[in-house]
Amino acid sequence: MEQKQHPTGPTFDTLKAAEALQKAGFTGAQARAVTQTVVAAQANLATKADIRELRAEIKGEFKTLRTEVESLGKIVSTMLKVIMGVTVPLLGVIFAAVVGLAVDYFFLSR
Repeated sequence: MEQKQHPTGPTFDTLKAAEALQKAGFTGAQARAVTQTVVAAQANLATKADIRELRAEIKGEFKTLRTEVESLGKIVSTMLKVIMGVTVPLLGVIFAAVVGLAVDYFFLSR
């Protein structure tokens, strides 16, 4: 057995681990199997560097998303101004037409 090290993580002395397991009553084959399992499990662990890299990536994605949301907000604001600029005068025209029709109806029906 040899000392294994995760690429950027702590070392794991497989020889010492196997010896400790054998002293506890494991057979040599059992001790090797357990030690190899621990080494294999360490290969899938995230290191602090992995987490820092992922955090930086997520921060970048959030920054991009925030920028896109702000741009979308500006577009929606502009659209609302245009809609209100058209709708309010249009409502005024519709109101005037309805009032005009009501007046015409009132006076013509007499």
